[in-house]
Amino acid sequence: MSLRLRWKSSDFDEEAAFPLRGGALALLCLDDSGALDRVAEIPDGASGIVVGEPDADGRLDLHARGQLQFLADESTFRKVRIKPGGRVAFESGAWSGTVSLEGSAPKSDPLVGKELGGYKVLGRLGAGGVGVVYRALQINLDREVALKVLNPKEAEKPVMVASFHREAQAAGRLSHPNLVQVHDVGKADGLHFFSMEIVPGGNLEEQLEESGPMSWENAVAAIRDCAMALAYAQEHDLVHRDVKPENLMVSGSGHLKLADLGLAATRGLLDKDVAGGTPHFMAPEAFGGREIDGRADHYSLGCTLYRLLTGETVFPVQGVREILRAHRESSPPTIPSEVGAPPELENLLAELLDKNPDNRPSVASEVVERCSALLAKKVSRKSLAAAAVVAVAAIGWATWQALQPATEPETKTVVEYVQVGDEGAAQKALQLSMELAWTQASAISDASKKIGALEAFLLEFPAGPFALNAQEELARLVKERDDALARDAAEAEAVMAKWAQLEADVSGHLSDTRPYLAYVALAESGLENSEKAVAIRKSINDAAQSIFAQGEMARTQGLKDGDPAASFAATVFLEEAFRGSDGEVGEPWATKILEKRRESKEYFASVQRAAFQADRSRLIGVLDNEITNGLVTLTLGAGVRSWSKACDELSHPELAKLARRESSFLLSAARAADALRSSLRASEDLFAIEPNSNKRVRVLGLEGEGLSVSVQVRGERVKRVDPLRAWLKPETFSGLLRAALSPSRPPEEACALHLLAGEFQLAKRIGAWDSLPSAEEFASLAQEAQQWVNRIPRKLTAYPDWYTRHLDMFESVKRFASAAAQGDFYSGELELAGLAQEVSLLGIWASDGTSHWGLNP
Repeated sequence: MSLRLRWKSSDFDEEAAFPLRGGALALLCLDDSGALDRVAEIPDGASGIVVGEPDADGRLDLHARGQLQFLADESTFRKVRIKPGGRVAFESGAWSGTVSLEGSAPKSDPLVGKELGGYKVLGRLGAGGVGVVYRALQINLDREVALKVLNPKEAEKPVMVASFHREAQAAGRLSHPNLVQVHDVGKADGLHFFSMEIVPGGNLEEQLEESGPMSWENAVAAIRDCAMALAYAQEHDLVHRDVKPENLMVSGSGHLKLADLGLAATRGLLDKDVAGGTPHFMAPEAFGGREIDGRADHYSLGCTLYRLLTGETVFPVQGVREILRAHRESSPPTIPSEVGAPPELENLLAELLDKNPDNRPSVASEVVERCSALLAKKVSRKSLAAAAVVAVAAIGWATWQALQPATEPETKTVVEYVQVGDEGAAQKALQLSMELAWTQASAISDASKKIGALEAFLLEFPAGPFALNAQEELARLVKERDDALARDAAEAEAVMAKWAQLEADVSGHLSDTRPYLAYVALAESGLENSEKAVAIRKSINDAAQSIFAQGEMARTQGLKDGDPAASFAATVFLEEAFRGSDGEVGEPWATKILEKRRESKEYFASVQRAAFQADRSRLIGVLDNEITNGLVTLTLGAGVRSWSKACDELSHPELAKLARRESSFLLSAARAADALRSSLRASEDLFAIEPNSNKRVRVLGLEGEGLSVSVQVRGERVKRVDPLRAWLKPETFSGLLRAALSPSRPPEEACALHLLAGEFQLAKRIGAWDSLPSAEEFASLAQEAQQWVNRIPRKLTAYPDWYTRHLDMFESVKRFASAAAQGDFYSGELELAGLAQEVSLLGIWASDGTSHWGLNP
């Protein structure tokens, strides 16, 4: 435990502790409460305590300032010495309290007190992965600096040394108010070091330990200072790689300085467990040595902001791998409501902690601007050295200047008394104590405990008859321990490398949506039977299930939307996700995906069949209703429009295309029907062959939906009304068309109406058969088919595109009926099957509603 000076008030239930980081410590006594708080320097005339540096035994000299004085043995003192575990009372005006020294003396360091490359090493400040940091005096300039010395063991590695020097030199070329300035880099007495400015206020991590979370205003001010340093670094194409509260140093003026810029690569080489950064503050993309840019520092800045606001890390889990996994996979927390942060700060934190670098602020200067905008809403910014500023502000800086120094009484020192007994007895007791300690240490069987006991023995008895034996035994045990540790470390490093490679492979495959390759990587790693593999296998299983569910959801949505392409694309996505490096889809996924593909295919086939059936029913319905009614009433216009609309709404593209071929044919027939209807209504002098007796009759015109004719019965003229359908016979209808339609009309119109009537009649004869007709019936059908062709009412000079196609329909009926009439049913069935394979009006009229007309539904 490091040394801490604890203050406690006798008047209020208040106390605080101040870590001793090296160098003098100034504590100001606040007049309004009697509390002690750290400041850079006690103003003249103010009351407080100046704490000296600890000696080798951890003892401190405390110097009183102003009205403050120490109390001991009913006397007052201006200077006292206190040792670890000791306590002394003080008073200042109306206030009183105690200060105590907690912890133990710092571990002795052989460099302290020596010179190294022009620096006098004054004390040890701390240690880390790169090495040890000392407080030192630069002799030629007579200034205090922080001296960072590379770990001697790591200095044996040329790569480490080169990186250490190169990056220290790079950092030394940078100069910014928010950066800890690097002064010098060098080597002396086999040790590699660089010097930098010493920052007296410690770092923000220590402040969090002392005072807890910051107000959001102070946290934003700290982040802004850090972002200013990062913006400067980005201008010089540098990435810090290890932004965290511990690297944010508080200067004497209260603003922050970012430490270790440019040294993260060396730190990463020396400390492989943290992948070139500190896990709790690392960006997801920094894992595994991937290439990163300044946006990784922005993520670390977000982690630091959350730490300053809450006192907690973003993901409070244990273990490096668990922390890294949380950064990759877990959603970051939001700011607790009790912090009282504005929405703008919550938005900034969310953007900084976004796992996708593209969604974070692209440059640190943007963070500076947003922090400044947040702070601009406040009248003034609180300093990070808040307690000192508040104390000065309470009575005014001018008042401090005006106060005259109080005359101090003569300095007195608390004297430590030692009672001296018989010298021979003391020597004898020391010898017995040494022998007992040696016997006890030698009897310990556990090597680790024995090393500790021997180290303690040599610290207490560095000279004597047992010292050499203790040193030799300690050296032997330490060598055995270090050898075993080296072997374990090498094995652990090899295993860690395999784990790191496996996790990188698994992560990469899962990022590429290839979970089956992640299974293969685990199986081939040789680590699949370890306990740690259980979590990896679970993560792969979870990812595989999620990916399969995602693909299945897309496939199902394609079914719902009636989108076969989307549904089958989802199946292809699943096949690629679970395809191995050999190109085959792995089990059990291959069977599952094949089943889903078959299910989709069958579903869409049934949908298509149902759609085709609906299309077929629609066309049959139009022909059986609107076209049929229009034909027998000579009002085909509505039926033609219904046919065109039905064609436009058909879902089967090939059926729609073939059905549209009949539109021009039907339109010509409709025009002829309109003309015939008009002529029959207006004419009084038409003669035609009537269908019953085949005699010449006078056509009087239309009457209702029938045809009014004048016939001779027993020598008298009698009026009769025939249904128009009765006149739909080859010779009768052809004669009516020739008589009623003007020769000036386009001849294809009369031909279209004539052929339409013929196809209707032939189809209805075929559709009416519920048993095998007789040979005579077949022959009659063949004869009628030929008559419709023979009786075409107008001679054509140019043939429309539909003409030959419709004549072929009559020819097909004739061949079918003729073959059947002669008993050649095989040939007849072939002709009939061919007719059913055509999309034609005759074929549709004759259909029983089950034919596909030669199309694939």
